Amino acid sequence: MESRRGGFAIVDVETTGFSARTDRIVEIGLVLADSDGEAYDSWTCRFNPEGPVGPTHIHGITDADVANAPLFADTILDLVALLRGNAFVAHNANFDIAFLRAEFERAGWDFPRVPVFCTMDESWYFLPNLQQHKLADCCMEIGITQERQHSAIHDAEATAKILRYFLDPRLQPTVRPEHNGLTTAAMSVEWPNGPCRDRIVQEPRSGGPQQNWRNWKKRGQSSPLIKTLDAFALASAIDAGSPTNSKAYLALLLEVLEDGVITANEGFTLADLAQMYDLSKDEISAAHRGFLTALAHEALADETVSREEREELKHTARLLDMPESMVTDVVNVARAIRIAHRSDELIPVELPENWLLGEPLRVGDRVAFTGGDQAQRDELEACAKELGVRVMSSVSGKTTMLITDGEFSGTKANAARANGTRLVHPDEFRILLDYIQPSLVIAKDR
Repeated sequence: MESRRGGFAIVDVETTGFSARTDRIVEIGLVLADSDGEAYDSWTCRFNPEGPVGPTHIHGITDADVANAPLFADTILDLVALLRGNAFVAHNANFDIAFLRAEFERAGWDFPRVPVFCTMDESWYFLPNLQQHKLADCCMEIGITQERQHSAIHDAEATAKILRYFLDPRLQPTVRPEHNGLTTAAMSVEWPNGPCRDRIVQEPRSGGPQQNWRNWKKRGQSSPLIKTLDAFALASAIDAGSPTNSKAYLALLLEVLEDGVITANEGFTLADLAQMYDLSKDEISAAHRGFLTALAHEALADETVSREEREELKHTARLLDMPESMVTDVVNVARAIRIAHRSDELIPVELPENWLLGEPLRVGDRVAFTGGDQAQRDELEACAKELGVRVMSSVSGKTTMLITDGEFSGTKANAARANGTRLVHPDEFRILLDYIQPSLVIAKDR
């Protein structure tokens, strides 16, 4: 395999964990492409990580598969020959580079600063309507078929196809000016020809948190709310206050939390990830708060946060080293954002001149139902939630109105009388929904 200078080296690594400081590369896949992104050759290799291979359920590699594989240090000369003179490409490139740099350092080599094209970062520009920006999501959006996910060479080949798509001059948006000089800059990078210090001899890794990987799936029973993590847009965390430079960190955080647990090893990994992405303590705090707020959005999909969902949010806060008291704050922020979005999406309808139903219904109002025809009630509740009205299971002083036909008396009716809550007939409520208005708080701010 011969590398042509002035093109791209598209890389993917499979690892024993998420921390470049303590985990190792177990497999690498590399595709070479010319300056237009047209692939012309590929290379792959597995390595003995000198310890447990980690999450076999993810990358499919067992300890037996790499028992007789070479050490990473023994293949560096071949790898450098392929990387030399080419711009570096990867999906979430900081992750791959951090692991490569750590492996080079263990072998006594220096890993130079190279021009980088991160297809994950660039997907926010080239695929602006994409909700998730993981490799599989980008492939699906473009129409690329992945042979097998989490196989280093197959992921590298998929990334190469994404690069080719992004660089296609016939498509919009076109490449940015900073993209054009990457391959030229790569040709001037000086790669070492050998080690510059002694190899770091490490004891074989065994025991401790690493062994937890083997039974991670069995131990990590995903909670209902955590299971929705793949469904929400990563952009919502950014909208909720996470720094824009934390996108890749948040994407990896999704993977760490995939099973709803963070092992002791992964807890330390979060700090390592922050360092990997050069995020300050304040930026990490903001990223975690935005992440928790985005998760609260999921809990509010039905306009209420159940007791179980609140406990899940508290558990996630603890995992991210945040106070449980922050859950109340982020739920309120998420609710306010939802109300604002619903109000922004609402096309205001003027009330008729002969309007006789009093104060109109508004986005974010709290309402409750009691009695009445069940089919009609279900229909009205669904419509109310769709429009951003909060349907509550009980009546309090904050309840805007109780929808009732007056034929049923019970706890809610008694609470409504005690609080002076407005009573509205279902037929009138249907009209109120037809003329729903933006949130009064949002309206005052405009």
